[in-house]
This record gives sequence, structure tokens and C-alpha cells, in this order.
Amino acid sequence: MTVAVIIATGRAAGPGDPRPAAALPWGSGPEAPTLLARLREQLAGLNVPDPQVLTRPEFAPLLRKDGHDVTECADPAADLTEIARLARRGTGAPLLLLPGDLAISTELLTRLIHDEKDPAAAITVPLEPPGPPTGEPATDPPNDRPSARVIPPPTPTEPTEPRTPAPEPAEPTPEPTTPPAGPAIPGPATPGPATPASAPSTASPATAVPGPATAVPGPATAASGPATAVPGPEAAVPGPEAAASGAEAAAPASASAAPASASAVSGHAPIAPGPEADGSGAVRSDGHGTAVVRVERGRVVSAGSSRHRVSGPNAAFPGVLRVGRTRLEELAEIAERLAILLEVPSAMPLLPGAAREAEAVELLLVGLVRSGVPVADRSDPRLACVRADDQHAAHAAHAAVTAVDEDRVRLRAAVKGDDGFFATYAVSGYSPFLVRLAARRGLTPNTVTCMSMGLAVLAAVWFADGTRTGMVIGSALFHLSFVLDCVDGQLARYTRRFSPLGAWLDAVFDRAKEYAVYAGLAVGAGVAAVGDPVHAGDVWPLAVAAMALQTVRHMIDFSFGARAESPADPPRVIPLTVRDDARDPGPEPGGVARLSARTSRVRALHWAKKTVTLPIGERFALVAVTAAVGDARWTFTALLLWGGLAAAYTLTGRVLRTISR
Repeated sequence: MTVAVIIATGRAAGPGDPRPAAALPWGSGPEAPTLLARLREQLAGLNVPDPQVLTRPEFAPLLRKDGHDVTECADPAADLTEIARLARRGTGAPLLLLPGDLAISTELLTRLIHDEKDPAAAITVPLEPPGPPTGEPATDPPNDRPSARVIPPPTPTEPTEPRTPAPEPAEPTPEPTTPPAGPAIPGPATPGPATPASAPSTASPATAVPGPATAVPGPATAASGPATAVPGPEAAVPGPEAAASGAEAAAPASASAAPASASAVSGHAPIAPGPEADGSGAVRSDGHGTAVVRVERGRVVSAGSSRHRVSGPNAAFPGVLRVGRTRLEELAEIAERLAILLEVPSAMPLLPGAAREAEAVELLLVGLVRSGVPVADRSDPRLACVRADDQHAAHAAHAAVTAVDEDRVRLRAAVKGDDGFFATYAVSGYSPFLVRLAARRGLTPNTVTCMSMGLAVLAAVWFADGTRTGMVIGSALFHLSFVLDCVDGQLARYTRRFSPLGAWLDAVFDRAKEYAVYAGLAVGAGVAAVGDPVHAGDVWPLAVAAMALQTVRHMIDFSFGARAESPADPPRVIPLTVRDDARDPGPEPGGVARLSARTSRVRALHWAKKTVTLPIGERFALVAVTAAVGDARWTFTALLLWGGLAAAYTLTGRVLRTISR
């Protein structure tokens, strides 16, 4: 069971006695819970009860009056010391760190808690969002993260300087290789009117405009790329060497942000840039908030704070971090080292112009990344992750979170984004209906897998009948078998019911279904009456050749995949006392890789490259169509010709990629 630590140290903006931002109301009305109470309720619903709450001594009486058991910490160094103690407490459970002024979609929080394959994971939010033109719906470009929409600020009461756009990052971030989006997933849509941000910013607080994707523009200054480091003591602090391991998770690249009074939002409201255009890690100047990061290929590769710069930032970190049980000791060591450094002002000085102290969780992310711990990016721009520091921002956060249809997002996320052309456009358009139906009926993914295998066996029996009717019925059953083959994986992702047995059954039954159908076709070709259009004579040599070719292709694919997913070289460890992240651009990709990346940006070429490899959806469709209109000889000849071309194309590409490295 996960252990949660809520860091409720942010101060609410506004006059009067200091109070924590975590005590701002969630919603409206006298009975509305606070942000902290709502967050605790979410965690309890996810089997994360009794979170530890850290706060400042001046905030403790108010939070205790609200019914929270809190631990008082005087400053970030004390926060880090307490986090180190909790990490070493000996429960062996993953540690989840969250800010107390957070409003987050439950689905996003659930994904982070259930992430067991990554040593550490963080949620990031967009950094720069150009909104769609007025009257045009927001769309998901094939290779870009969806943009946030921005509500224009209220008319300023006095003249103000127009906002200067943030300069481009020093180095462009690599484009994600996510394939173009497939058909829309059914479900109730909740879009609101997209209104462009057009008015200049004002230094006065903005008024929240309720509705989906609301943002609260306010004071902001541009944050930019790296600046020249200010000389100072740079005593290197040794950090643990940790190898990055495991396959890199595919996630959309973080790309956007816009000014907002007090919020960091994923897919809805934007965030405010930092105190100055110096490339610093801080992107909020109001005393608490977010820090910039750089995300590459689904991982956080550089993290910033008010004491650490990020070169080429492309996302922001709102303070939500999960560390797995295998890295708890390392987390404790990093926290203790940071706490010591904070006690020595000259060891890790603030960056020039930094308007606030770094939060403990921001420094922990810096320490994990710089120590070589792989930190996965678990962002989703369709879900909300918002921080608030005043009443207006809290209302905007409430509107952003409640505007999201989380079940629809969850269902859409269950559909693989890298499927083949046939699976994407011939199945994924309606398979979510079947997924939802199966979930309501209580079917397990393994049950659906066995149903798919059963339909394939029935298809093989009808193919063996040796009649045109049998061939047509067999083709229809074989297509339905493939539909259920798609549904079982989508159901597993939708219900989060994964198991080694399920993965094994899926892999074995996929091969068994094809080979059973091959055998049925060969039998039917021989038993069909002479002169019947279905009669094809002895096609067993062709059937065996098709099985052998497919087996060899699978062996090549699995072996190449295993080699590609082997542990990478350990990343370079950067001392915490070094301000800049010493970005290493790495080796230039080879010519073949560059050509592949360029052609993948063209939708037609992208699908052509995926289709020529004859993935499972295209193979099933090829068998079904040729068997229904022709005979078994047609089917096996088509499989051997297309399969041979696919094998040559795939093998040639992989050899050229290897040589060009």
C-alpha cells in the first residue's frame, strides 16, 4: 500500500493573517471541503489512508481545527528531513508526495499510484499553450501535445506593459513519435467554447471564469533558456550512481504553458512563467508553485528549482512525485543531503532573481534526476492537475477538474495509440463500446482472450468444411476473433487488471489462432469437391511455409525488442551544487533514423510504413478477405508474398539503423 505525504506549506495570497493555500475551499457553499480535505478523500478512495501532512508552524492551528493531524516543519530543510525519516520507516511501500493546494483528476492520481514498473514517476503539465483560433475546436495534432485553452484576462484598470512572449528554448526538444490519433472514442463530450487569450496581462489578480478549460491569467514574466551561471562555491557533493533500466514509457511530450495567476494545469488551465528570463527552474514567483523540467521520450531528464537551471525546458512540475520501494533508501539519502546543503547558504545559492525558496519536492526531483534515477513522466493533457493560491484560482481549479469526463478519458487511454491501420480504423472505432459492456458484465480480460481463441477455433472448423458458405462464415468468425483480441487488452487497461498469465495467454493464443486457421484452410482445400471454386488441392506445403515464415518473423521481432529494451548506460551524475544541468545533447541520430523520423511526420507515409510490415490486424484481414472471395491457395500465396516483403523491409531497416549508429 502506498504511503502519501502531503506538503501543505504554500501560503494563500491576499491580505490578512497568513493561511495555507491547502485550506482554500473546493467548490462553493458553506459546506464545501477544503483542497486538503478533498485530496485526502481522493487518497482514501484509492486505498491510501492516513496521509502524513507537513505544514508550517503558523498554519498548523488552522489545519488542526479543520480536523487534520499535521507535522510542523519550519522550512524546506525540515520538510526534507521528515521525508527522509518517512522513507526509511521500514514499511517498504512506495512513497507519494503531493502539495496540499493541489486539485487533480482522480484518474491521473490513480495511474500514478498503480504505476509499479517505474522506479520513480512524476506528473508534468504543459509549458506553452497556443490556443486554437476563435470558433475552432481544439484538436490533437499527430505529433504534438494538445494545447490548453486560455480565458482572456479582465480589462485592466490602468495601463500596463504588454506581455513579452517567452523566448524559444535553447535547444529544440525531439518530437515524439506517437502515431496519429485514431477514431474518436465514444462517450459524452464536455468541450466548452474556446476563447483565445488576447488582452495584455495585468498586475492585478484575475477573476476566474468557470467552465471547462478555464484559466486565470495574471502577473507573469517570461522564463527562458539557460543563462550564464554566477560564480560561487561549487563543492561537489557525491551522489549515488544509478543505472537507468527498463523500457522507456511512451507518453506525450510536454509542451506548453501560459500565464495564470495561481495554477498549473494539464490540458485545461495554464501556468505562470517564472520570475525572470534566466532559464531558472522556478516558474512561479508567489511563494509556492511549479518548477520547469525537460521531458524526453517519456522521462524527466532535467529538473529545475530556484537553485537549479534547466536547459531547453518543455514542461512544468506541479509537485506530484511517486518513488517506488526499490528507490526509497536512495530518496532518503538525497533528502538528507539536500537538507544539509540548505543549511549552508553558500553551498547551493539561489539563482539570481529567484523570488521564492524551492519546495522540498522540487529539490527531491532535482536530486533524483541528477543522481541517475529514471523518473517516468506520467502526464496526460486530457486530465487536470491544478494548484491554487487564492479564491479565484481555487474556483478555476474546481471548474477545470469537474469539466473532465474522466471515464471517457480512461476509456480512450485504453485504446493503444500505436496499433496498425486496420486495428485503428476498422476496430478501435467501436471496440470501446464492447470494452464498456464487458466491464459492466464483469468479464475479465483472460475470459475475453479465451473467447477470442474459441472463435478462431470455430473459424478453423468452418474453413475445414470445404464449401463457400464455410469459407464466408469462417472469415466472419476470424474477424470477430480479432475484434475480441483487441478488446481483451483494452479491457485490461481500462479495468487495470494485469497479470503474467494474461500476457502469456495473449501471446500464445495469438499464434495458436493463426496456425489453427491455417490448418483449417489446408484441410478444407483438400476435402472440397473437385471443380468447386474452393477446391485448391494439396496446399499443406504452402501452409507450413506460411507458419515457418511467421515464426521466424516473431523470433526476429522478439529478439530485437529484447535487445532494444536492454538497460542503457548509466546517466552522468551531476552534483546538486552545480546550478546548470550540463545538458549532453548525445550522439546525432543516424541518417536512417532521421529519414524515418521525417517520413513518420507525414500521415500517409506513417500508415504506409506500418502497413507494409503486415501486423496482426492486417494478417487477419488478409486471411479473412482472401478466404471469403477465393480459396486457400490465394490466402497462403498472399501471406507468403506480403510476409516475405515485410520481413525483408523490417530486417533491412534494422540492419541499416544498427550500422548507422
